[in-house]
Amino acid sequence: MADPNTKGDQAMPDTKYLQKRDGCWYIRVARPPKSWGLGGKEFLHSLKTGELRHAQRLRDKHLCPILAEDSSVRMVEAIARILGTADADMNERLRQFGIQLGDDGTMSLADLAAKFIAAAEKADYKPATVKGFRSTLKGLIIILGDDLELRDLKKAHILKFRDTLVDLSANWLIRSTDQLEPATGDAKSVSPRTIQGYLRRLNRIFAWAIEEDIYVGENPVAGVHTTFTRRKTMQQVTVEEADALLAMPYPKNKNVDARAWTYMPLIARYTGARIAEIGQLRREDVVKVEGALCLSIGSSGGRSVKTESSERLVPVSDKLRPHILKLHRIVKQGRLFPNCGDWKDSNGYVQTAHGFKLWNRHAKNVGAHISFHAWRRYAVTQMANAGVAEIDRMRIVGHAVGGTHAIYTGEDLKRYKEAVDRIP
Repeated sequence: MADPNTKGDQAMPDTKYLQKRDGCWYIRVARPPKSWGLGGKEFLHSLKTGELRHAQRLRDKHLCPILAEDSSVRMVEAIARILGTADADMNERLRQFGIQLGDDGTMSLADLAAKFIAAAEKADYKPATVKGFRSTLKGLIIILGDDLELRDLKKAHILKFRDTLVDLSANWLIRSTDQLEPATGDAKSVSPRTIQGYLRRLNRIFAWAIEEDIYVGENPVAGVHTTFTRRKTMQQVTVEEADALLAMPYPKNKNVDARAWTYMPLIARYTGARIAEIGQLRREDVVKVEGALCLSIGSSGGRSVKTESSERLVPVSDKLRPHILKLHRIVKQGRLFPNCGDWKDSNGYVQTAHGFKLWNRHAKNVGAHISFHAWRRYAVTQMANAGVAEIDRMRIVGHAVGGTHAIYTGEDLKRYKEAVDRIP
């Protein structure tokens, strides 16, 4: 087993031109004294992210190239962008400086979709995130038409998109036809939560288009919302139901590996880890730190995590320990669950532990609203009932923590080990 006890000196994070306020990173740049009258002594702009690595990428992509160029040239360009209606003569003069202003006059929705997806795939967006953007843009094009030019797109079009979705059947987008068929009879319609997801992604897409000078004007999605209805509360899993779930017989289905069916729910019960985090665990992720056996959940070795706060060490409870040691002996190298049901969707993205949709169907025999994700709720609830502090619960399951109190509450594997040992 690996032992990461010895650590070198950790370098200070690169926060040049960055400042964090209330959990959100900002760009902060001092203005030249001659321009103080135009907006104060410094420029401050929210990056709308709480993750340092994301803020660094935005800074390096957008701010650093600007600061590296001649300030007078950038001033001319900035003025032209603000005007938004530069004539041919102005464009020609800017070209002499090597500047080409963005032109949205001949760009359609289909062109925007192609440009954004290409940019998203080159960036470090997760496959599931790119898939969500792709489906959102596909829906927008179906409803508004792929020949709609960006210069003609207004807030009214976004409102039309939102209002059209309300009457459509829930699976309208995955059908082979592009016909807008309303939900009939007992068929489910598109939920408010789904529509809110579409609007949230569109807001990010148009914000990007404005940053890249592809779209001129205010973000058309700003201020567009839908009535939000909270989804049905997931059933709280009792200890008896948890025992019954672990006792479900292996269905001998080719999409689910027997080892995964047996051990993944066990790990989820006593750690609260997400299904994708468990499915990506490797033999070397079973480590011993400060004398405690732990599972290392992170993004090394080709793995992925949901957020920066998801990278963590989770102590193995006494109830889980014999199962982890047995699994560690069985697996000689690589992933603990190499055949847990990975598959590639139509876009070529690998979906971890897809076969556990079958587990969800079997779980309904135990409880009407129980799914594999219910283990996460179970672990958090049981630790809360046992008196484990909220900050400790959040760090164990990989939730982001913030605030002054969190800063002064240090991480302690011994305390976390006592917490997971309280999960029945």
